[in-house]
Amino acid sequence: MARVYLARDRFLMRQVAVKILHPVLSGDKRFLARFRREAESAAKLNHPHIVSVYDVGNDGDLYYIIMEYVPGLDLKELLLQSGTLPPGRVSDIGSQVASALQYAHEHGILHLDIKPHNVMVTPSGLAKVADFGIATLLTEAAKLDDGPDLGTAQYFAPEQARGGAVSPRTDIYSLGVMLYEAATGFLPFPEESAEDVAQAHISREPVPPSTLHTDVSPELERIIMRALAKNPRDRFASADEIGRALQEVERLRAATSFQAGAGATAAGVAARPPRRSARERSRRGGACLTWLIGLLTLTCVVGIPALLWQLGTAESLPAILAPPPTPTQTATATPTATSTSLPTATSTRTPTPLPTSVATSTPAPTEAAPPRPTFGRTPTPTPSPSPTLTPTPRPTNTPTPRPARPPRQGAARVDPVATLVPALQD
Repeated sequence: MARVYLARDRFLMRQVAVKILHPVLSGDKRFLARFRREAESAAKLNHPHIVSVYDVGNDGDLYYIIMEYVPGLDLKELLLQSGTLPPGRVSDIGSQVASALQYAHEHGILHLDIKPHNVMVTPSGLAKVADFGIATLLTEAAKLDDGPDLGTAQYFAPEQARGGAVSPRTDIYSLGVMLYEAATGFLPFPEESAEDVAQAHISREPVPPSTLHTDVSPELERIIMRALAKNPRDRFASADEIGRALQEVERLRAATSFQAGAGATAAGVAARPPRRSARERSRRGGACLTWLIGLLTLTCVVGIPALLWQLGTAESLPAILAPPPTPTQTATATPTATSTSLPTATSTRTPTPLPTSVATSTPAPTEAAPPRPTFGRTPTPTPSPSPTLTPTPRPTNTPTPRPARPPRQGAARVDPVATLVPALQD
């Protein structure tokens, strides 16, 4: 009997939902008057769980309602996708709808057509009820006009099916049917015709929800069955009462889940070794590692400089450890000092004078042979047998002094030439 379109408000620059009534309804003046009155009453409702009504008007024979656009799906589409909802979400959505009903009842407005089609659910889980006071008018118009069945008979209260007086507890019964379908995925009376469904609401008791779905807790089942009581007096007295009951069920479920999780965690901790011993082992391992690093650091700081000092002083150790020279070594070194100036004379002497002195002494048959080198022993001077021997003059060239070599350790080496020259002088 109405179609909903998504539109854009050019003045306020926002998206809105426009519900346009069927042209058949425009000919009933009484219906149009009630429609306007109910729309104006619904526009006064301002609640976070109620879809706001912005405006009501007509364009010729087309009557429309401009409402708040709620992104997401209605509860019926959500149930068609998932089949059922978790018990916690059923309680959450039910408590939100109950809060909206309580606010509307306090303002004297009954919905009278609570069903999943009229409950919008946003992606964040926020539930909003639409068509307050208007859905019933559309249903009545469809019945009077023999229009298509809207299917609302599936959620009728027994007093609605009998055509009796309605009250806020009528909306509570419809809320109970919606909770039953959301928790089990089935309607309490899935008959095909509207007459059979109405008769079942009046005379038959529904199957307990836990029989159809084992996830339904006993507490949630008691709430649903009480809301579906045939006598309105046996139902919840107000929407606020059923809302608080649903919140309590959700609180108990969350507490039970927390205790179960805590118990599983405690069991797992008890089965494993205590963490404190593991921490102690880790702390001890860290202390050992720290001690080892400190020892290596101390070794590097102290040992490396000591090793370098030993390597630097190793070259002077032989000179320090060598024994001091004895007096014999000093006396033996004296001829070496005398011979330091003589090698120059030996190296600079000319071969001519020496053969001359030898030639002068050759005619004497009785002349003794020149003495042999003694190599360290004191030579014995041999007296000249011939008085006519002329001594060979010494070279007059001045010897070039050489830098004296440092005495070597050990026994002094005797120069045979230096030993021979004194013998010739004598």
